[in-house]
Amino acid sequence: MKKKVATRGGRVVVGDDDPKLTGHAGLVLVAELDRVLGIASAIDDRVGPIKARRNGQLVARWFAALDSERREALAGVRPTLDLDPTDVEVYSRQKEAMAYNHAGQLVGRPHPVVWAEAGVVVAADLGDGRTDPRPQAPGLIRRAVAGLPPGLAIPTHTPSVVAVA
Repeated sequence: MKKKVATRGGRVVVGDDDPKLTGHAGLVLVAELDRVLGIASAIDDRVGPIKARRNGQLVARWFAALDSERREALAGVRPTLDLDPTDVEVYSRQKEAMAYNHAGQLVGRPHPVVWAEAGVVVAADLGDGRTDPRPQAPGLIRRAVAGLPPGLAIPTHTPSVVAVA
C-alpha cells in the first residue's frame, strides 16, 4: 500500500519496503535531515583542532526552523528535562564501552536528556551496562540547560536533581 503525503518541499511517497533495499536504507533519511538542517556543515564549522564544539547549535537551528506558533508555544512554558537512561543490547564484544548488565546482556546505556515538550534530545552521554547513571545527572542537566535555545522560560538557578528513575 502506498500513500502520497504533501510536504513543503514536494511529495513524499510512503509505502511498503522495497525488497531491493538493504537494512541500511534508513541512512537516506539521515542524509536528508542533514541536508535540510545542515548538521554536518554546522559541526564542521564549529569543530576546533581538538574537536571541541559549542553545544546546542543543532537544537537552536531546529527551534528557529519551527513555525512561529509552535515556537511561541514551546517558549511560553518552562521546559521539562527528562532523564531516561535505557539499556541497548549489542551483539559484538568488540564494541567500545559496553558491559554486561544485571540480566547478562552485553549493553551500552545511553543517558539522554529530552526536552519533554519538544521531544528533542538536548544532551546525552553513553555509559556501559553496569554504571549507575545518577552521578552523571547533574552535569547532564547543566549541559542540557545550556543547550536549550535562547528565549525559553528557564529559571535563573540550575535545578537540582531530586530523583532519576
